[in-house]
Amino acid sequence: MADLKLNELGLHFSDDQGFRIQSDSHPEVVSPDHLTKDEIRRIVVLASSLHITVVPEIDSPGHLGAVLGPPTPTSSCTTRAAPSPAAPSTSATPPPPASSTT
Repeated sequence: MADLKLNELGLHFSDDQGFRIQSDSHPEVVSPDHLTKDEIRRIVVLASSLHITVVPEIDSPGHLGAVLGPPTPTSSCTTRAAPSPAAPSTSATPPPPASSTT
């Protein structure tokens, strides 16, 4: 990469509903073929020595389903809040459109 003057490496850590990086907080969602924290550190050190910036990529919200678990009525994006009471309108009625003459 350095020889080609490519200075950014995007590491994609999410794949389907699993993650390709070691996780202490959610080990149940880590893919069998994952990178350990030590491997990530070595990649970052090597990249830095070659003036390459490592950019971590974790897709969300799609890949967060495995971490968040099944939706609940309070967490679902499809749950609609109860409508708020309508406030009385204080705006004036807009003027009628200007008539065009042809």
